[in-house]
Amino acid sequence: MSSMGASPRLQNSFKDFLENFIKNRTYTMYRLSGDEFAMIDHVDYFDMDKYEKDIYDLQDGLKKCTFTVDNDALTINMSIGISFSQEKEPLETAHIALTHAKMNKLPF
Repeated sequence: MSSMGASPRLQNSFKDFLENFIKNRTYTMYRLSGDEFAMIDHVDYFDMDKYEKDIYDLQDGLKKCTFTVDNDALTINMSIGISFSQEKEPLETAHIALTHAKMNKLPF
């Protein structure tokens, strides 16, 4: 979510959307800044199929969701970076992946 024009109410509504998404999943969510969030899965084994399905479910859920701010119906586009790093900082490598996804118009 771009911070350009994103009101605190919209950011909080998006946070609520993400919290609802992870409710029955094994992720812990952290708010990095007003419009940046990290979801960390503390597991011993990385299941790529699980993460790919969760990313597509998250994107599909967001497409179906409409946020209302000041009586205006808004939709949100989201870019996702994913990291499986155990040796480097996962947030740093996720940011690199996010930049790559944005530059190449990839879903993640």
